[in-house]
Amino acid sequence: LDTLLTYPPDTFVRVDEVSPAVADATLSAEFGMKATADWTRVTLRRYITGSSLPISLSQVMFPASYASVIDEIDGSETPIFALIERRFGVTAADVRLRIDAAAVAAPLAKPLQVAEGSAAIRIVRSYRDNAGAPLQLAISIHPEGRYAFEFALRRG
Repeated sequence: LDTLLTYPPDTFVRVDEVSPAVADATLSAEFGMKATADWTRVTLRRYITGSSLPISLSQVMFPASYASVIDEIDGSETPIFALIERRFGVTAADVRLRIDAAAVAAPLAKPLQVAEGSAAIRIVRSYRDNAGAPLQLAISIHPEGRYAFEFALRRG
């Protein structure tokens, strides 16, 4: 799991903003969950070491009860779900990943250093524990030409 869902080790994140978030109808529809819990939202950009161009901008959300991991995120190479697992002794037993094409929305263009409407890859991830409770939800936008996802599976 760690190998499939993580970025290369030469990348790190910079936190742009931390704010409360409510699991509203839009969030519920995106992730297929009830809109009941209070959440913490972390907006961050991911960089390759030595580059000033971000490879992604992510909106990462997790239940407010896990907010103490925030102090470990900035500059980290460790995925947030792994920080939550380590600190709280929970396990991401169910992980969902969806990749689709997107256009960079106006509010994201400047921080990503691209033109509004530019082509991008959108990755939506959800991590849930054994009981189905969400540990982390994330939507990441990767501008064209800055990220590739490669998956290989060998059978037998």
